[in-house]
Amino acid sequence: MRPSPVIAMLCRHCGLAAPAGSMFCCSGCETVHDLLVSRGLTHFYDLNLPLSGSPRPVTRDMNTPVSEIQSAEKTKFYLEGIHCLGCLWLLEKLPELDPRITSSALDISHQILEVHIQPGSIKWSEVIRLLGNLGYTAKPIAEHSENEAQVKDQRKQLARLALAGFCAGNVMLLSVSIYAGTDAWWSRNFGWLSLGLALPSLSYAAWPIYRSAFMPLRQGQLSVDLAIGLALLAGITTSVWSLLQGSAQGIYFDSLTMLIFLLLASRTLLNRFRASLAKESPFLSLVKGERYERLGQENQFAAPEEVQAGDRLLVKSGQTIPADATLLSEYGHLDLSLLTGESAPVKCRMGDPLDSGSRIVGSSVEIQALRPAQASRLAKILEQIRVFQLRRSPSIEFADRMARYFVLVVLSLALLTILLIPSEAGLQRALALVIVTCPCVLAFAIPLTLTRALQLAARRGILFRNAEKLEELAAAKKIFLDKTGTVTTGQFEVLRWEQKNGDPLETRAAARALELASTHPVAKAIVHFTKEVQASSLSDFREIPGAGVCGRLRGEIWSVLRLEEASKCGENQLGVFREQELQATIALGDSLREGSVAAVNALRSLGLDLTLLSGDTEDNVAATARVLGIPWKSRMRPEEKAAFVSGMGGVMVGDGANDAAAFQAAAVGVAVAGAMELSLKNSDLVLTRPGLHSLVEAFKISRQTMAIIRSNFSVTLAYNLCAGILALTGHMSPLLAAILMPLSAMSVYLLTQWRSSRGLV
Repeated sequence: MRPSPVIAMLCRHCGLAAPAGSMFCCSGCETVHDLLVSRGLTHFYDLNLPLSGSPRPVTRDMNTPVSEIQSAEKTKFYLEGIHCLGCLWLLEKLPELDPRITSSALDISHQILEVHIQPGSIKWSEVIRLLGNLGYTAKPIAEHSENEAQVKDQRKQLARLALAGFCAGNVMLLSVSIYAGTDAWWSRNFGWLSLGLALPSLSYAAWPIYRSAFMPLRQGQLSVDLAIGLALLAGITTSVWSLLQGSAQGIYFDSLTMLIFLLLASRTLLNRFRASLAKESPFLSLVKGERYERLGQENQFAAPEEVQAGDRLLVKSGQTIPADATLLSEYGHLDLSLLTGESAPVKCRMGDPLDSGSRIVGSSVEIQALRPAQASRLAKILEQIRVFQLRRSPSIEFADRMARYFVLVVLSLALLTILLIPSEAGLQRALALVIVTCPCVLAFAIPLTLTRALQLAARRGILFRNAEKLEELAAAKKIFLDKTGTVTTGQFEVLRWEQKNGDPLETRAAARALELASTHPVAKAIVHFTKEVQASSLSDFREIPGAGVCGRLRGEIWSVLRLEEASKCGENQLGVFREQELQATIALGDSLREGSVAAVNALRSLGLDLTLLSGDTEDNVAATARVLGIPWKSRMRPEEKAAFVSGMGGVMVGDGANDAAAFQAAAVGVAVAGAMELSLKNSDLVLTRPGLHSLVEAFKISRQTMAIIRSNFSVTLAYNLCAGILALTGHMSPLLAAILMPLSAMSVYLLTQWRSSRGLV
């Protein structure tokens, strides 16, 4: 884990720790604080406003008049002007800008903002006006019209791009004639004609650039597009002034139109890539590559994302059910380990409901989908993590701060150049500097790299809750492994039952009743062993952490407790007691999970220190640790595990429930077993495939991702340093700068794609 920065004070807005020398923990808090001050809403800091209850859903059509949705408590908006993750910080703080807004959530990949309000407290037109003041064009949309909003925005982007391309091409043709040495009259008139051809590009096509550059200034913030926006305005002003003076020098319409075209082209490609990443949900990543035969349609196969409600599918043995469905076959067997942690197959019959994520075991079955795959319960559970995956990433926060400093430095150097070289040469150098320098890696390379890493990890059954944990996993040096269910199968088996006193049937009936009330893996083994007897009536049941269970049966206290002094190496010894009198002893065994030794060796080869932590007996833990070849600690209660890993910056690996406290104490908590919903709630990382091999892949993906991010920083720094020197020394024209700047952004993008495909796929 990387060392934390020195803390000087708390954030003036949210109260969290702020870096030394700063009054705010992030730019989002700074922006919101400035807005509150400017609007006279500083009384907000004296309030403690709870979120309202769950709002009711509403249905609207695209372009619904705002007046028709005033009574709704929740509305979705499609936002134009979303460019980077800085938007997420600001838009999700809307409740702090206006307390009548109870919550707001941005799906940055789809540019969808969902806003909840207190009923009757604020008009939606006021919300739209607030979003407009922040620099975003908001359009109310219906649940079923989100794709329509995206399609319309994409068409508008393509129209701007086409117009910019037309203008740039024609202006370049006229510029060729001017550069070729045409006479003064033609040169002057070609200049005015170039202005006429360039105007649509410089106004309508470039409007998104201007909006992105200057709108944040209203809130006292700097945009990464500010330098480009100022360069465009300076180039237009200088060119028009040169035309009015009758000079052929100082006209930059060719450079400006080419810059706009290339900028829009690169952003269009990047937006398409971002949209393609957003289409693949975490659930679809888990079943990616599967194909299902549609019944009743010859040679018709469907991918998971193509499954719709009512589809009748043939699901073969080993395939995962893609959507919530009903069983059409007479019977079938399901592996529910992904959903419940239960590894034993479960039998279901015709008409039974089937959850997506269940895996077919044995014979193929026919099912009928109840709803699309993306709308299944498991898909919705997994979708909860997608919105949060890129929040509070240290790399993104660092990039956000660096981008602002970068813009300030570039603008300062440009102004200094104009002051030191007060001539057309100085202006040309300043324009070339502002145009060619590009914080592209700060604006998009890091978010795209992290998004792609999270997507590729999901395809391998590795689900990160957020990108911050991906970065912390890459920096971790220590791993703490739970034993039962992590490096072992967790499937206990009764090896021996030795009756000491009393009636064997009565003893087994009592043990069965007690263990039926428990969910521990040991309990499942005893329940299975005693399945031939009828459980006794139980009352006053309670579990004794780390020891066993007890309860009242027919007025007597019965208990099943661990016999630590009688345990043998590799076995767990339990005793069945009746009013503190031993009735029987039970010997249980738990085998090492296949592949655990290889995975531990692979983790050790990555330079990681491993320790086995368990609440099991000393002999059992020592036997397992000897096979793995790692240090160990035994008889550890959950709170003792948490205390042991706390502050060590390590990774705790265990199941999603029993190790919840240790997960919170560790830098990264990794769940390898247990119910999916519970695991996502308690841990930072969920391995959906059995064994520890996925953990090895998670470490490799995280380290390779951080290596790509560092190389992008290096490439961008080297590019900007070389390009800046060439511009300042007069060896680069504004036209060449206009060509190089978008190409540099695309080169970083392509480098990221190439390295990701080599290292992560």
